[in-house]
Amino acid sequence: MRKLIGLFVFLTFVGIQICFAQTREITGTVINKSDRMPLPGVTVMVKGEPGNGTATDINGKFALKIKENAILVISFIGMQTQEVSVAGKTNLTIELTPSAETLDEVMVVAYGTAKNSSFTGSAKVVSSEKLAKIQTSSITKALEGASPGVQVVSASGQPGENATIRIRGVGSINASNTPLYVVDGVPFSGYLNSINPADIESMTILKDAAANSLYGSRAANGVIVITTKKGKAGKPIVSLDMKWGINSRGIPSYDMIKNPGKYYEAAWTALRNNLQYNGELSAAEADAEATRTLVNELGGYNNYNVPDDQLVINGKLNPAAKLLYHDDWADEAFSNKLRQEYQFSYQGGSDKTKYYMSLGFLDDKGYVENSGFRRYTARVNLDQELTSWFKAGANLAYANTLQNFPNSGTSAYANQFMFSQGIAPIYPVYLYDREGNRQYDKDGNVIYDYGTASEFGYSRKYASNSNPIATQILDIHDYKTDAFDGNTYMEVSFLKDFKFRANFAYNNSNRKDIDYQNALYGDAKNVGGRAYHYQYKRDVMTFNQILSWNRDFGRHNISALAGHEAYKEDYYYLEVSKENFYYPGNPELANAAKITGATSYKNSRRIESYFAKADYSFDNRYYASLSFRRDASSRFHKDNRWGNFWAIGASWRVSQENFMQNVSWIQNLKLKASYGTNGVENILDPAGYEQWYAWQDQYGITSDGTNLGLNPSYYKGNRSLTWEKSKNFNVGIETDLFDWFSLDAEYFIRKSDDLLFNRPLPPSSGFTSYPDNIGSMKNQGVEFDLTFNIFKQTEFKWSVNLNLTHYTNEITKLPPEFKESGIISGNKKYMEGHSIYDFYLERYLGVDPANGKAMYYTNNAEVANGTLANGKMFTYINSNATQEYTGDSAIPDVYGAFTSNWAYKGFDLSFMMNYQIGGKLYDSNYAAYMGNDLGRGFHKDVLKAWTPTNVNTNVPIHQQNYQDATGRSDRFLTDASFLAIKNIMLGYTFPKHICNKLHIENLRIYAVADNVALFSKRQGMDPRQYISGATGYNFAPIRTVSFGINMKF
Repeated sequence: MRKLIGLFVFLTFVGIQICFAQTREITGTVINKSDRMPLPGVTVMVKGEPGNGTATDINGKFALKIKENAILVISFIGMQTQEVSVAGKTNLTIELTPSAETLDEVMVVAYGTAKNSSFTGSAKVVSSEKLAKIQTSSITKALEGASPGVQVVSASGQPGENATIRIRGVGSINASNTPLYVVDGVPFSGYLNSINPADIESMTILKDAAANSLYGSRAANGVIVITTKKGKAGKPIVSLDMKWGINSRGIPSYDMIKNPGKYYEAAWTALRNNLQYNGELSAAEADAEATRTLVNELGGYNNYNVPDDQLVINGKLNPAAKLLYHDDWADEAFSNKLRQEYQFSYQGGSDKTKYYMSLGFLDDKGYVENSGFRRYTARVNLDQELTSWFKAGANLAYANTLQNFPNSGTSAYANQFMFSQGIAPIYPVYLYDREGNRQYDKDGNVIYDYGTASEFGYSRKYASNSNPIATQILDIHDYKTDAFDGNTYMEVSFLKDFKFRANFAYNNSNRKDIDYQNALYGDAKNVGGRAYHYQYKRDVMTFNQILSWNRDFGRHNISALAGHEAYKEDYYYLEVSKENFYYPGNPELANAAKITGATSYKNSRRIESYFAKADYSFDNRYYASLSFRRDASSRFHKDNRWGNFWAIGASWRVSQENFMQNVSWIQNLKLKASYGTNGVENILDPAGYEQWYAWQDQYGITSDGTNLGLNPSYYKGNRSLTWEKSKNFNVGIETDLFDWFSLDAEYFIRKSDDLLFNRPLPPSSGFTSYPDNIGSMKNQGVEFDLTFNIFKQTEFKWSVNLNLTHYTNEITKLPPEFKESGIISGNKKYMEGHSIYDFYLERYLGVDPANGKAMYYTNNAEVANGTLANGKMFTYINSNATQEYTGDSAIPDVYGAFTSNWAYKGFDLSFMMNYQIGGKLYDSNYAAYMGNDLGRGFHKDVLKAWTPTNVNTNVPIHQQNYQDATGRSDRFLTDASFLAIKNIMLGYTFPKHICNKLHIENLRIYAVADNVALFSKRQGMDPRQYISGATGYNFAPIRTVSFGINMKF
């Protein structure tokens, strides 16, 4: 009996030990063998236990409950999968090796994936980790500085606005230069700001023909392939990211005269000079008259406590004057606002089923009153392997956005960015009496100054009857969008080497815009308020079918695909406007009495495509690719509808050759080259809008309110119009050296023929232009992408990346009738041998020291006012000046970005700077602020103007009504070089033992700042906002400083 009891105790003890052994914890770190950097997001599974797994945190660490003799399966995109035994081990360091066999999952390209090692084209992958560092409401702005050859221009800081993206220059004049966006394998035509950046796994930028020719007709401007996140096999992972921040104006205004006293002095000078030099008064008489009439000339506004005729004496503010009131328009217009963002995701799965679900909320308030962007998003991504030969999936996304968009980018008085700088600092925001007392209505509400208070003798000289501060509060500019994207697929594998995949995608976006002008103040006061309602609906369906084949023949590999794609887009537009609103502040049409306009229309577009591709590799050293696509577009007449596009590419992995095996300092060396064609079909009309039926004559309906009429001169079509063709050549080298340095360098030529162009017509034709295929243009340049892994073997890690691009643009062919004369376009002129961005302007020759007048070059002796010592004739009248090429271009010499990343234990720090060297910008804003109209804002540089005692200056005499002083000329061409600190992020990931105590998988806190600082030639001028070399009164960039928490469970 004792023996039986003893045996029982022994077996029980052993059983207990086994049970404890089955539940012990294993910890570890997964690193990249090549650079010793930790790998976040690596899948760690227990072999044979589909539900038992985890993923590494941002520092490559993991912890997992396992059995004693368990085997871990470690897998990661682009790395060799490893199986590791944990017997007798408690902490592991696992090194993953890059694998050419699995690199096919790294890069998502046209209709599939490609190995980095074998890819013959030019592409750049932007990972989700890089995207997460940038705080933006539009994915387009997250690409700034991400890749050489990609120029990102954020024309507006308005939250929710997209950036303009140009890949390897500009290929078209009157056609769209926007790249094609592809989301999860399907061309995307919806609103880009409806895509939640937190849902993106990667963005691949395809830059040459070998990379994008399979997209044919829409790929000439490059392709941006967006891949959203999918579930991964392993235990469920819950992720929550929350951040809160402050939005403020990112750059200051121009250096204006903001002090009222200084402004009165500058205005007195302008008035006095006009009286003396134009009024034929003596200097003393002009001084006295300017002092007597100054306040009256400024509309009766006197901010000081001295009489109007004693405010400025002999050009200086009366020393006895004390300020009664002063409102700063910029301070009233712009104030810091809250930004908050919440992202939740839930993902996981098994070998058969993988799922990803997410919810997102963003409230991005602009620093302008009633501006901002709010977005709700939801996404479900499901992949199911039903059998060993059949799988299917669906990716469904919904977004609801609301954008409040004040007027900006125009010269309208409602534009705060123009008004706050364009108005003299003597004019107040609020109404004051002559003693400086702020005025209130009978209900105690402050009264805004509109410059028309005749009871106080006010008649403002600038923007009378306007006050954008008041109207911005009362007006409504709401743009609401509901967007649904559904992408489903089925894939069948058969005959061992074949796969057939069918994708169907449906995009539906409904947008409603309301622009309401209040009935109390401003332009709509006399009509009782005014509202415009716009309804936009876009339905897009894409259906493609792809048959692929892949087989190895010893050291040979051949893969091929063939497919068909049908694209259908319908666009609906409705507009209604009404006036005379009953209840103030309610913009709904039922609240108004009078219909002032109503219209609607529908546009439709179809594209039919057939495509094929073949890839060949030998011994993982030599690679070749060939692709072909045939497209038909409904924009063209049926006789010219079809276009053929193709590409070839080759690459050679020199480092895999036997003679390189003993060259230890070269880890990788690859040469590549490609050539191919793409097409452009998206021609724009003369107003810059998309033209859906370019081959047809179009007419407009006119009416006097009762009778119907036709406008046959609405649009002149062209039945012979066809594809604009782009030919692309690319050659490059990719290399990794010394185990710490990598370099990618490429040279490209992009030549466009049969340019889609709105050809000018004589007025007698009844049309302004008609679409035609004319001319050729060429872009060529070089790109460099350099990475330095300075420290990587220790706990302290430091890496640096620098990318740069240089390119030139040239018009190589124009129609015969324009060869000599060229085509004038604003301050540019299209001529063979010149760029479309070469400036064609009047020449400024400086200031005549004798009289202070501006001098402009002329080659016409009949209008010349004299000749300089260098023999150049000059004129004082700007309209008599000779226009010529200045030798300047809006294209920079070099642009790019610099990034640096540090990591030490749990801390990480990164920053990114963007830069541009060279290029010019015509600063029309500065030109306006250098004017002399009384009541307008003056730049401080007017204080450098010519006087009889200051003759050595480049600024003409400051004289009222002297318009030729600021005539258009190369005087206002400004160096567009800049350096911008784009992003700084500092984070800390808590150690695993702290996370375990908190019962969470991972915990990270961080602080991040965007648009930190800008250094440019002139305060207030932001070259990042302009691509064609002309400034505007744009919504200045937002600086965002936030604090965030990221948790995983």
